[in-house]
Amino acid sequence: MPEVPVRILPWKVPLRLEEHPAWPHTASGRLIEGHAQWRLQRPVFDEGRCTRCLQCYLMCPDAAILLHEGVPSVDLRLCKGCGVCVKECELGAFRMAPEHP
Repeated sequence: MPEVPVRILPWKVPLRLEEHPAWPHTASGRLIEGHAQWRLQRPVFDEGRCTRCLQCYLMCPDAAILLHEGVPSVDLRLCKGCGVCVKECELGAFRMAPEHP
């Protein structure tokens, strides 16, 4: 059987958003994928306790915290249930609840 040559493409670090692969991404440019199907617990948000400090938004590793007129909300399609939002919110605006009660 003839040997098939392997073509190695050089990797170039993307300098602009347009140079990133065409994967789903947030408005901030973070590449995202929805892998929430294995989540065991989900964050529940209490808007009344929120002071809009945006720590949850800044620290969410999955870009699952969205902002609507400065108010955070959770995109459960992206959330993996890690609990970072609960740990970061000093006022307790987030709590974790079982995914399937």
